[in-house]
Amino acid sequence: MSDAATALTNPPPSDGQAGAEDGADHAPSLADRQLELLGRLAEAGLEVALAVERRAKAAGPDDDLNGVAMAYARVARAVRLTVMLQTRLVSDRQLQDKLVKIRSDTAWAVASEERREIVERVVGRVVLAEQDDPDKAERLVREAAERLDGDDIYGDLMARPVSEIVASVCRDLGVDPQWTRLAEEAWARDEMAGEEVGAPLAALAAEASFACRDGIAWLDRSRSALFPAASREPPAPA
Repeated sequence: MSDAATALTNPPPSDGQAGAEDGADHAPSLADRQLELLGRLAEAGLEVALAVERRAKAAGPDDDLNGVAMAYARVARAVRLTVMLQTRLVSDRQLQDKLVKIRSDTAWAVASEERREIVERVVGRVVLAEQDDPDKAERLVREAAERLDGDDIYGDLMARPVSEIVASVCRDLGVDPQWTRLAEEAWARDEMAGEEVGAPLAALAAEASFACRDGIAWLDRSRSALFPAASREPPAPA
């Protein structure tokens, strides 16, 4: 097939198709299979149209070409409809990709805003616990909020644990967080229970883990002392 025919029957991939081709293990979606089928139909239609064209060119001056002309018109119309359907399907795919990206960006923005509010509240509590001057405390809380509003100071808030952002803001404000107390708050417990623990809470998380293991070991020893028969290994079968 000519290069023009190949370009006609193979439209450029959408963003979703390009992403799918990057992953070797990605299974083709229904839209991928539909595009492939339409491409094959368009190629077949073009082959038929070219065959009819060759037949018309090879005909003699006295040959009746009405049937050939009708066949060519029908095949050409079928190819045009197929290409139009391809274009519509690709357009729908691109629109779907845009909607997916919008939803992803919206979810990221909501999560980032929630994290900013958590950091702002934590810093506010740190400031209020340290400062006796209400005016100065209000000024520091307002400054913290202004610092968190822009990405040029602390960057992407979703890229760092909450404790590290809190530590950075408090350092810039000149206040000293009491991490032993903060570690008892819900956000800190969630962070210490997760996979990514910030440096300010890492040592406390390790201590909590050791304490938990020591507690389990103490319970095991206590059970053995109180119920020696229950803790004894069962005899091996004869």
